[in-house]
Amino acid sequence: MKKKVKRQLKTDEFANLMSRIFDFFKSNQREFTIAGAAVLVIALVFLSVRYVQAVNSRKQSEILGQILQLESEIKDNPDSLVELEQMAGKGKFGRLAAIKAAALNFERGRTGKALELLQSVPSAPKDMVYYQARDLLGQVYFSQQQYDEALAVFSEIERENPRVYPMDIILYRKARVLAARNDVDLAIEAFTKLQTDFPNSYYGYEATREAQKLEEKK
Repeated sequence: MKKKVKRQLKTDEFANLMSRIFDFFKSNQREFTIAGAAVLVIALVFLSVRYVQAVNSRKQSEILGQILQLESEIKDNPDSLVELEQMAGKGKFGRLAAIKAAALNFERGRTGKALELLQSVPSAPKDMVYYQARDLLGQVYFSQQQYDEALAVFSEIERENPRVYPMDIILYRKARVLAARNDVDLAIEAFTKLQTDFPNSYYGYEATREAQKLEEKK
């Protein structure tokens, strides 16, 4: 008898608890509906963002593939260079297109067009692509015997000392500019710094030879 009474009490407690829970949800039905809708909206926004990111990623991959394909076709199809130039500055890989188009124009002696493309590369982000553009810009200036401009570019990179770009190359180019300007002492100083800081690199070895040549001319 006692067991039956206890079971009945537990049953009544459970029924009472469920009733209270039901009443709570019923009385707060509007709030729960709004909360559920908010969660649904957040989920839809998240999925939409992920979808757009996936689409953009696929498009950017296609653009990169197109840039590389145009570069490989230029020898057989000169018009590909025009298409590559048109892609410069557009989208995520626009800077890469500008650099590749500038390098190809530079190889063909079209330094004016190369400068135009390189000067269009934005100053941020300062990653490896940015410093590739700056390095090439300095080389174009050097080829045009615009030594002050070339020196300014290489000196700027040296001051920033980016981890993403090999500094021995920049020091070597800077030293060559100084030598071309007949700043012999400064050139020797730059070559010496290069061979001291990068003794085991190719440019460190070349710096030793260049410094010796300049010493012999003094």
